[in-house]
Amino acid sequence: MILQKQTCLCCERKVTKIYKKSKAFKLRTLLKEKGILVKGAVNDYDNYEYFSEAQYKELFTELLSECKLELDSTERSVHNIDGTDKQKYGVVVTLDFTLTDIDTGYSICSTHSGIAFDKGDKGIYKAKTGALKYF
Repeated sequence: MILQKQTCLCCERKVTKIYKKSKAFKLRTLLKEKGILVKGAVNDYDNYEYFSEAQYKELFTELLSECKLELDSTERSVHNIDGTDKQKYGVVVTLDFTLTDIDTGYSICSTHSGIAFDKGDKGIYKAKTGALKYF
């Protein structure tokens, strides 16, 4: 026999009310208010536009500060992989991210990887930016 947890409407309303007062809700609301993120950088070598790491840092520094949240990352691993003819060097970076509520000390952790190919020494930075964007 499988028991299903039943939630009364009153309890569900309380949970919804608590969530709407939470920092996660505030962060999502602020991000939604920003609207579509406009790609502000151009890669001339491969001829494409992208949302740069600097843009992410500016955006999330503002949002996290307003919500009194702090983001920290720790490098878990770095692995070189075969590149392509055009981009000789490949790398996979895995980072652990910790998002902490400054007021309470409560934190959540998640792990994300980024992969990048480059013709020189920028692969690891691109891979870290990719992991940050996935976060």
